Amino acid sequence: MKKQNRIIFSSILIFTLIFILFPYIVILCSTPADKDKNDLLYTETLPEDELDRMLADRGIETSIIDALPIWEKQYLLDWNVDSAIMEKKPESPKGKYKKISDEIFSMQVIVARIWEEKEGNPSPMFRVIIPYRWEKLPLWTGTDNLTFVFGDSWLPQDDYRQVNYIRKKEKLKQAVADNAFSHWNSVGMEWEVDIKRSFTNTQKDGYVAITLRRPYNFDKNKNEILEVQVCYTHNIITPNRGASLAGKSIKQSNSIWKRYYLVKRQFEFSAKKNFPAP
Repeated sequence: MKKQNRIIFSSILIFTLIFILFPYIVILCSTPADKDKNDLLYTETLPEDELDRMLADRGIETSIIDALPIWEKQYLLDWNVDSAIMEKKPESPKGKYKKISDEIFSMQVIVARIWEEKEGNPSPMFRVIIPYRWEKLPLWTGTDNLTFVFGDSWLPQDDYRQVNYIRKKEKLKQAVADNAFSHWNSVGMEWEVDIKRSFTNTQKDGYVAITLRRPYNFDKNKNEILEVQVCYTHNIITPNRGASLAGKSIKQSNSIWKRYYLVKRQFEFSAKKNFPAP
């Protein structure tokens, strides 16, 4: 009888271990494609040190250059960037939210002004780039949310993308780009951020980028002001989203199981263009 009980106990234990470890076994045994068409690592750019020099020649600060992904550096130069501003100071927690510690998580909001030639006249647009990184992955690594509000004075272009970095230890293996979003309305967008931990790799950082333009003509003699709100919410245990779009602002669901990182900022750009004359 005791032997039979041991066999039953051992069977249950083995079945439980297989059930728990099955997702990791699948990931471990799977072989990713050599070249993913959405993997930015296969996107050709100029050497990064050359891109950095060219951005510095446009007057972009070193701290901003260092925070930019290489593909965004190339994008900004292709679109004739002339200035950029960065904000990384989070707002104070409100309600039942808890602020994500700066020691384990960081997020920057970078707004760069780029120029498009339309019928011989230069027209300004703004590229918003939001890099985020977990310095130390949290215990619960489910799906987080990044909510971005830009207001009704701006039109988003169709070149938005979310990029997830997939790393083995600290070495970057893939930078997978996706142009999908989870929710949107006329003044903002939301993305799901999938942070993963497995035997073979982790997903703990990446960025979102989008281009905005005025829906009407601008006065080239006046400064341009862009006001944005960006909220990164780390969802703990509960499956519902921690923040959502609510009119022209971000609505936070007051839950004790949430952590968040919120940036509200007005970015003001001088009417004077800063890029070198040809």
